[in-house]
Amino acid sequence: MPYTITKRTSKDNNIESNNKLLIMKNTIKLPQSQQDIIVKALQAYQATLRTLTDDQLLYLYDEDYDVEYTDFDITTLTKMFEDKDVDVRIELDQEVHDSFAIRNGVDFPEYV
Repeated sequence: MPYTITKRTSKDNNIESNNKLLIMKNTIKLPQSQQDIIVKALQAYQATLRTLTDDQLLYLYDEDYDVEYTDFDITTLTKMFEDKDVDVRIELDQEVHDSFAIRNGVDFPEYV
């Protein structure tokens, strides 16, 4: 089932340390079609990053920015999203899920 709600217990800093607050979490397995969109975006970003000059990189990022690390991370992320045996999941609190549209101006997708 790609859409599940799991219950997790978390300590709430506003109440006594021995009390627990039940936090509802939504866990969504990202469909491969959406993973493919991310792969294409990562590939476009990587191709663009590889064509930037040092001056352009310095303009976009601070001087401590290491393009080689970012390039490696993009390659790794791309491979994870491409791999059909890797389940990519998104987890968010019920409160975040419920306020997503208000905070972002777009509805959170319905997964069935």
